[in-house]
This record gives sequence, structure tokens and C-alpha cells, in this order.
Amino acid sequence: MIFSFFASGVSAQTFRGGLPFLTNYHPSDYKGYSQNWSITSNSKGVLFFANGDGIMIYNGRSWSKILLNNNATPTCFMRDENDVIWVGAQSELGCLLPDHIEGYHYVSLTSLISNANREFGFIVAIHKTEDGVYFKAGAYIFRLVNKRIFTIPVERSSFMFEFNKKLFLYEPEKGFSTVSGNKLLRVIGEIPSKMIIRRMIPQSDHSAVFIDRNNGLQYAEFDFSNPYAVGITLQKKYSPINDFLIKNEANDAIRLVNGNYAFATVRNGTVVTDSSFQILYHLSREAGVMNETHNFLYEDAQYNMWIALDHGICKVSTQSPLTCFNDYQGVKGSVLDIIRFGGRIFVATWQGVFAESNHPALVEGNMFEPVKQIKSQTWDLETAWVGGKRVLLAATSDGLFAIDSSANGTMLHEGNYNYVKVDPHNNLRVYAGGPLKIEFFDFSGGLRNPEVSQVPDLKSRVVNAALTAKNELFIGTARDGVFVFSAVPLSDNSTKVVFDMHVVDTRNGLPVSDAYYVFMYGEKLLVGTQTGLYEIVQNPDGDYSARLFNARFVEFYSQSKFINILKSDDKGNMWFQTNSKLSGRKSLYYFISKNAGGTFESKPFQTFPDIEFYSISPESDSVVWFGSDDGVFRFSWVVSNTTQYDDEFQTILQKVTHNNTPIYSGLFTDKSDSTLQQGDNEFVFAGGSIRFDFSAGYYINENQVRFQYYLEGYDDDWSNPSVENYKEYTNLPPGDYVFSVKAINPFGTEGIAARFHFLVPSPWYIRWWAWAMYVLVSVFIIFVAITFANRRLIKAKLRLEQIVHSRTLEIQNQKKAIEIEKEKADKLLINILPVRIAEELKATGHCQTEFYQNVTVLFTDFCGFTAIAETMDPEELVSKLDEIFAFFDDVCSRNKLEKIKTIGDSHMSAGGIPVRNRTHAVDAVLAAMEMQQFLERFTINHPENEIWKLRIGINSGELTAGVVGKRKFAFDIWGDTVNTASRLQDMGAAGKINVSSRTAELVSTFFDLTYRGKKPIKHKGEVDMFFVDGIKPELSLERKGEKPNQLFWSNYNELLDMKYLNF
Repeated sequence: MIFSFFASGVSAQTFRGGLPFLTNYHPSDYKGYSQNWSITSNSKGVLFFANGDGIMIYNGRSWSKILLNNNATPTCFMRDENDVIWVGAQSELGCLLPDHIEGYHYVSLTSLISNANREFGFIVAIHKTEDGVYFKAGAYIFRLVNKRIFTIPVERSSFMFEFNKKLFLYEPEKGFSTVSGNKLLRVIGEIPSKMIIRRMIPQSDHSAVFIDRNNGLQYAEFDFSNPYAVGITLQKKYSPINDFLIKNEANDAIRLVNGNYAFATVRNGTVVTDSSFQILYHLSREAGVMNETHNFLYEDAQYNMWIALDHGICKVSTQSPLTCFNDYQGVKGSVLDIIRFGGRIFVATWQGVFAESNHPALVEGNMFEPVKQIKSQTWDLETAWVGGKRVLLAATSDGLFAIDSSANGTMLHEGNYNYVKVDPHNNLRVYAGGPLKIEFFDFSGGLRNPEVSQVPDLKSRVVNAALTAKNELFIGTARDGVFVFSAVPLSDNSTKVVFDMHVVDTRNGLPVSDAYYVFMYGEKLLVGTQTGLYEIVQNPDGDYSARLFNARFVEFYSQSKFINILKSDDKGNMWFQTNSKLSGRKSLYYFISKNAGGTFESKPFQTFPDIEFYSISPESDSVVWFGSDDGVFRFSWVVSNTTQYDDEFQTILQKVTHNNTPIYSGLFTDKSDSTLQQGDNEFVFAGGSIRFDFSAGYYINENQVRFQYYLEGYDDDWSNPSVENYKEYTNLPPGDYVFSVKAINPFGTEGIAARFHFLVPSPWYIRWWAWAMYVLVSVFIIFVAITFANRRLIKAKLRLEQIVHSRTLEIQNQKKAIEIEKEKADKLLINILPVRIAEELKATGHCQTEFYQNVTVLFTDFCGFTAIAETMDPEELVSKLDEIFAFFDDVCSRNKLEKIKTIGDSHMSAGGIPVRNRTHAVDAVLAAMEMQQFLERFTINHPENEIWKLRIGINSGELTAGVVGKRKFAFDIWGDTVNTASRLQDMGAAGKINVSSRTAELVSTFFDLTYRGKKPIKHKGEVDMFFVDGIKPELSLERKGEKPNQLFWSNYNELLDMKYLNF
């Protein structure tokens, strides 16, 4: 498990910059022994650790291990200009050579040493000069040159180092020497007192600093003026770090790229100093490092400092612009507000107020000390001039306090206060309040004797508050919008006030939100909601309204983010943090308003921790303070502006495998070409898979590094960025491919792409000669098959011709019989169903139910039919009905109506189905008139038929039509339109045509109608009804209203041509 947190320490009193981020790598992470002795990297940024269990290799995503001969423990490294890594170990030495398959493999050189000197102990230093590679063991220096090793005896406690391209040796009894070939040449100068030198740090071309366990820092001047002998002069100077190094046994030291120094010790971790060796911060167990014994220090290409521990590995982000102060530096509890007062930083937390300590920068001691009088939750801090002195007002859950420059607190008023706001024009006027109250303090009578007034009837829960330059107090609430208060004195000299109040909510432009947060941005009052950022403005009538602030902020809310805190700085720019509604991820932004439309800066904050900030406090010296649950964070623009977020780094194609067999590794730098022409790695197409594992030599939040890949010849474009660091392809078709992958660091910078070229050759069975063989074999087989088949076909042909002749005659006769029966069936079906329905039923075997929007239904019924049936002979009754209904059927056909069915003495038909038309209502009325006229003639010609009186009801509207049943199927219609037509027939009169208002509307231009008024019908209530009196005179022959004339049919045809009507 990798532990990442913010460095801190009870023994780590720092300068005002705080402590950097730490990441611990536990032995369980890299699956090795706990002890680590040395660290290096290759030109691609891959890290190598000398571990008790072998050489651990870390590429930013995964760990691997290389074992040495006899499981020897590696102790030191040196990388040369050819990316060869020289390795020293316990009675073992050799090198790591690049390997195209495994990445690196270890080559032992111990066999070149004489048998008598092979038990030489630990190698502690390795250097390479033009004379060869030198390995320093306890009592020997081994020089490797031309595949031979020469042995140089030295004192066991000696120290070998390289300075200004020369190799030096320090021996406690003999002093300094230069190492040239196999010789030691004494250095001019006095022999220094016995030193235990652990490291040399160059200062210039002629000066350096030695880290001496006995004396601390020793300053050395080198004299190269004599070409035959080098001179060294040592000088011991006092340094603030000396006592710490002597007491805790210095182990290693490096000069960081920013000019600071780091010193690792055996007993008390690592300290980092400035260029004058003043202690900046202390990295110990209390600070979060896993172990106090630090063996080796190394700075990578991104300027992270790696520490080889006696238990694990630690990475320190020494160049991060963000540092932290928390519990170990004296800041207790979640931080709610930060302010500078009297030249010191004061922090409001859940456990009180803490002030920056005035103690000098020592290794021991806290950075912050508590204001002893305040021990409760403190929410807000504001400075004010009261009684001729400057004080710090603190809103706490116990009351309102005043804090002086000596960090002493005095309670001014008891109560639960969440905020305090001071009138910028008159510091004696102060607003303070809690979740359900607002109070106004007037300190004209002195700090301890305020006049207190309370805003009455405040029933909304207060979220936060902001005070404008106009002394207007804006209160953000939960769900109730924003309240605006102004304290107005009763008179010029009165301390009594009344409160003027306004409300800005959904009625004034704010959206619905669970909470409304108010922020000051320069002179503007902004409101943060769940759906947008709004600005409150005062209208000419003195009231207030809200409007959307700066359309550039809309994109954050469109991405399901909302702003949870906002603060402007003295440059008129804005700091704010967003919170994702979906993932909860927090992101920090800096809005620069001076640019056209404003720009958002977020790159420096991409590696910030995913925590919520409760306060943001920008200062004029390019420093910004943040308060959170994890303490106080300090962001430095000075450091950020010198950080190269776009620095070049390598994408590493660490491993390529084909069917789980490694075929290539790119952990090392290929000197020949950036595109790897892997001729030896062409593999035969066998339906297998090829997998690419990749990483990046980038170690700032390495788990946030994303990757894009592209297989040229297969993929259409680069993949979307993803943290997944492998890609597998299965069963690639034959072709020429180039796989490319590039890493993207957390700041959005793309690394140098890695590429791998490979071929998938065609298998033998699809090559040209194979295809030629396939063609020849196929031609031969076809020829043989055709010859054999022809013989059989000739015999079969004669036999079949005879059978066909006889069967043909039989089939022709059967066909004629079937056609006759089919014609009968078709005629019968057409008589039962509409033609189109019948055709559909024949074609598909079923009929789809259809919805008709505009149809007219006609119902007829004989008055008193029951009495007629009782008095008339049944045969005569049926004969009369058949005569009448046969005529009705003809009328329907002439007028484009579809007969639906007869039920007893009722006849039902409909117009506009199954073929839709626009004249269905007119057609139905014409048909009804013709039916009534027929019965009139029927009665006149046969007086005995006077008993046959007909009622007709017509209604227009929508209905559903279809065929029901599997046997004896019938075409039918359903819907309210049908029911209403039946009720209209019931409510009609003998010899009359009763129509609905909808039908009347459709036929009113063709027929005269008489309005009958509203009549009640069953299940419908009262319905408008009309009698049809006849065709309009001007549209009828001889103006009698019985037969249509030419003008009637002209209007009728115009109705047919009205395309825009829906039907």
C-alpha cells in the first residue's frame, strides 16, 4: 500500500513555507526487503533502487526485480553516458545492460577479480573516468578497464569522490589523493584531522562542502593551478546544521535543483536547508516518513526527492508550490478561516484560534500556538480598529471575542456566532450572527461596552454572510434566498438602529437551490447556487434582483459542477473551488478577469489533494492560504511560476508480449531510432494476441498520468486518454503496423511518444503460390465432376421428359378446377368484406385494425318494428326487409358508403372507410335522403306499406375499424362516434334525418338544417342535434332541395381537392 499525505512534524518548525507532500512506498508495494541503500534512474526516467532483495525497478506504474549473483545485496549505483548502470553489492560488482526482451539483464564482473580479493565486503561508491570504472569497497578500489580489473589497496575508512572531472580519495591517516590509473597521487596541503566523510557537494569549480560525521560541514577550496599536483585547503565554519548532523550521524546529502540542500541522517530523518544551511523543514517519523534512518537521497527529473529508508522508500515533492501546516505544527482541528493580523497568521478552527509562533526557526518546536482564551469552534475572523487600537474579532460558538496583537483573547459578548463583519467605513459598527440570528454591535462606548441590537423575526437558517462597502449585509440562507440588511440609526447621534430588509429569491431572478452562498468579488455581490453563479444588483427603485454572472461560468454548471467557495484577491481576480455533483471531485481555479472575457487558470492546481477548502485567503505577496479538514495549505505563485509544467518526459513502452511471450522491452533508450524497427520480432500469424504495457518516467502524482495509444494500420484515431496502462490486440489481420503510445501528465503535457513497428505476415495458405495450387486443383475437380454428371443427366433427361409430359396434362386440369373455385371464393369474400380489406386478408391471412380520424356513421331503424313483426306474416316481413335493405345497399355503393351490417330492422353503414375521403359526411346525408325518398315512394305506390316509417341518425368523428374473428369473420367498426350515431337515430323522428353538430358543421354548406336544441342521450348528456331539411335551393335541381344540381357537384369536387384537410 502506498501512503501519500502532507509532511508535518512536531519536531519540524519550518520557515513560513510549510512542509511538502510525502508519498511512502511500503515494502509490500514493491515486494522486496525493507532496507534500501541507493537510488538512480536511466535516461527514460525509470528508477532503480538498491534493495536488500535485489535491484527494484519502478516505472511509475509497476515494480520489477533483478536478482544478483548469489543473491548479493546491491548497495550503490552509477549510470554512465551510454545508459549502462554500474552496480556495486556485497562482494559482488557488475552492470545492468539493456536487453530488448527483458529490459535489462545483470552481468557480473566479480570473476575478473583475483580469488584472494573477492571477499571485499560492500561496494560504497562507483565512478567512471577516462581511465576506467572505479569501484570503492572497504579496503580496496577496483579499476575496470579493457575487461580487466586492477586492485588498489586503500584505508578501510577512506572516501572516494569525483570533483571537476578528477577522481579523489580521502584516507583518514594519509589525507587526500587523486586517483590516476592504478596510482594514488598525494594532494598538496596539510593532512586534515580524522574525518568520517559521507558525501561531497560541489559549490563551484574550485570549492565544495564535505559532510563529516565528526565535524559537520567542512568547506574545501581546490587549487588546480599546478598541473602535477592538486591542492586542497579545508576550513571549518559554523553552520546552523552542524549540531544536528553531528548529533544524528549524517548519512548522505545532495544539493537540490532549487539551490536548497538535503541532509539524511541515521537517527533523525532528513532536514532540508536553504543555500545558507538554515533549516527549512524536517522530514522525520512525526512528519509522516516511515522510518528515521535515511540512507540515500536522489532527485529525479521532476525534482522529486527520493529517500532510501531503512524501512521502505519515501518520495518528497520538494518543488511543489503547495505546502501544509497541520496538527504536527500546532494547527488543531478543521480550518474554517485564515487571516494575517499584526504580521502573523491567525487560523480559526473547530478547536479555537491558533496564531503563528514568534519562535525562531529551530528543528524543535511548533509553528502555531493557541489563543488560550478561545477553546470552542471559531468560524470567522475580522480585523477592526476599536478604541484606538487594532484588534482581531473572532466569531465562536461561545461568543464574540477580541484578540490583541499578543494573541490574548477577550470575550465581548456571549452567544453562538458563525460570522462577524466590520463596517469598512466605521469599524465601531459590526454585524455578527449565528444560524438563526443577526446582531448589530456599536462599539462607540468602548470595546467592552457595545450597544447590541438584534434583527427581529429571522426564521431562515443562515449559511454565510458578506458585507459590502455600502454597509449592506447580505445573508445567504438554506432554501430561502438571500436577505439584505442595512442598519439605519434612529437619528444622527443615536446608537439605536432600525433594520431595512430586502429579500432576493426566485421572485427576483434566483433559481431554486438547497443553499445560497454569498461572496464578495470586488464591489460585486455574487451568489453561488446549485445551478449557477449569480450577481445581485440594486434596481433604480431601491429593490434588488439577481442575474446570471459571466457566461464563462456556465460551463462549470453544465459539467455538473457547482462552486462551493469563492474569494477575490487584491488584483481583482478570483479564486474558487468547484465540486462535482457526480463524482464529488474538487477542483481549484484562478479566474483572471483582466483578460478579454476572463481566463481560467487551473494547471498549477491539478495535483492538489481532493479535499474541500473552507476558506481561501490571498495575500499581496503572491501567497494564498487555504483552510481545510487537513490543516492550513500555503500556495506560492513564486514557486509555481518557476515550475516547468511542460517539461519534456518520456513515454516508456516497457513490455510487448505475443501470446504471453515477451518479445520486446523499451525500458532503456534505443540510440538508433525513435521508431523501433523490430525485424526480429515479426511473428507468424496464428490467431494470437499482442499486448503492450506502457508507463511514463514521470513521478508527480504518477497515478494520475493518462495514456493515449494508436495502432497505425488498424485504429482510426488515437484512443481517449485513460489511466489504464496496457492495450491488447487479438487476431490482427496480416499487415504492417506501428503502435504508438504517449503519456499525459496531470498538468495536460504530453510526453515523448514511444513507437513499436511490427509485421504480421500472411500465412502460407493465403500466399500466391497457394492460391495458384487451389485454382488448379479446383479446375480438375470441377472437370471430373462435370463429366460424370453429364452422363447421368443424359439418362435422366429422357426418363424425366416422359414423366413431365404426363404430369403436365394432369396439372393443367387441376389448375383449371382450382381457378374456378378460387374465383367463386373471391366473389363471396368481396360480398362479405370491403375490397381492400378482402385483398389484405388474402395477401397476409389477417387484417390490421386501423384508426380513422374523420368518418361518418349512418344508422337507420324502423319505427314500431316490433308491432309490425307481430301483425305481418314472417315470410312477408322478411321479403319486405330484403327489398328495402337491398335498395339501401345500392344507395351505399352509389354514395361511397361501406355497409357495415344489419341488426334486425337496423342498417348501419359508414363513409370514409376503408378508403379515406373528405366527402364522407356529404355522402352520408345524400344516402340518407335517398333512403327516405325511397320509403316515401314505397308507401305511395303501396298504401299497405304506410306502417314502414324510417328514423335515420348520422354522426361524424373518429373510430377504429377491422376484421374480427377467425371464422365467419366480419368487418366492423367501434368507437364513441358509432355509439353516438346510434343514439341520434334513437332520438330522431320518423321520416327525418337527425345529425350531430359535428356532421352539421361538415355539411352545412350543402344542406339546410334545423337546429333542434340540446337533447339528452344515454351516457353522453345533452347533445346538439339538427334535422336535415334538404339540399340548399341554389344547389338543388329546380330549387326543390331533393336532387343535387351542377353547382352542388362543382362544390363537391372542390371539397375533394382540398389537400390540407386531415382525414
